[in-house]
Amino acid sequence: MAALYRSWPRVEHREAWARTVASRAYARQIARVEEDPVEAVPEQRSPLLHRDSDLDLLVEHDEVLRLLDLLPSRQRQVMAWTFDGHTPAEIAAVLKIEPGAVRASLHKARATLAAHLTSTREGDTR
Repeated sequence: MAALYRSWPRVEHREAWARTVASRAYARQIARVEEDPVEAVPEQRSPLLHRDSDLDLLVEHDEVLRLLDLLPSRQRQVMAWTFDGHTPAEIAAVLKIEPGAVRASLHKARATLAAHLTSTREGDTR
């Protein structure tokens, strides 16, 4: 956020800029992490769960993340931006790709997710 503040006058799409900078910083951080495997992971309560949490909302959020995980990275990226309320034109500008490529990725992602959901529902009725 400090970097955004320093660049404030030059940044047109601040939310997109912050998302891009944060995701790049996160990727750099992940690349620097050295793994130290352990035999058993200690059981902990999730810091995301609060006393007054809406469990249905948490389950829905988890399901969306699970479904996004089924997609290739570009489709996942475009769907996530769309899920956050951005238009294909906005996404294209941020990702520096053509709006048609964004729409094509969205189409493929939606088709993949629809096929998965359909097969899952059919599997439940058997």
